[in-house]
Order: sequence, then structure tokens, then C-alpha cells
Amino acid sequence: MKSHSVESSLALADVVKGDPAVTFTHIAEIASAMIASFERMLFTKMNEVTAKTGNVVNSADHNSQLEAFAESLEQIEMSVDEHGNLNLPTIVIHPSQTKKLNEEFENALPEMHERLESIKARKLQEATLKEEERKNRFERRDQ
Repeated sequence: MKSHSVESSLALADVVKGDPAVTFTHIAEIASAMIASFERMLFTKMNEVTAKTGNVVNSADHNSQLEAFAESLEQIEMSVDEHGNLNLPTIVIHPSQTKKLNEEFENALPEMHERLESIKARKLQEATLKEEERKNRFERRDQ
């Protein structure tokens, strides 16, 4: 268990003014700092765990971020929802790299788009099969 805390101060003069916006703004700043603290802890822990399991894709090992993205999709086990739709993963990348990845995606050759669609189709097939196998483990009774 890890604790998260933020130290903050609000001037008494600002409180005395009676403007609730000052207090609410201050509370929002505290909440943002707490969220940032939790995110740092979460991503640090995720990095430690994935490094131990070897389930890491390093973009430096690839010719482009888009290739690293495709490799990461290969390593993710996906599932389907109750309607058989593929649950696509949420990918978190550093904000400074978002624009670069989007540009690479927009400028990618058709072969890369085909590769990504192929990965998606294969993951859907694998997830559908796994869900069918899971459901078949339970006894069913027709009414």
C-alpha cells in the first residue's frame, strides 16, 4: 500500500472574501496533484511488472512508433463483449509522442494499415474462440 498526499495552503484573506470560486479552484488543484501522484505510482508499478514478465515493447527497438504499436497489439490478449465485438485496449503513450504516432498512422503505407487490420481480425477470432471455450465449461439447460 502506498500513500498519496499533497501539501497545500489557502490564504485566510482569500477565504474571508467569501468567493467560493477561490476554494473550488484550490480544491481542483489539489485533486489534480493527487491524480498525478496516483498516475505516477500506477505507471511505475506497471513498468516494474511488465519488465519482470518480459511483456514490454520498446519503441527504440523498432523503425517507427507505429511498428512498436503494432507489436504491442500482437502481445495483448483481447476479449469480446457480450455482442461478440472485440474489446480494443486502451493504449497510453506519453503526451509528447501522441502527435508523432498519429502522423505516422496517417502517413503509413497501405501494407501497415493491412497489418493492423489483420492483427485486429486475428485477435477477434482468438477472443471469440476463447469466449466460446469459456462458455462451454458451464452446464446449459434448455428450457
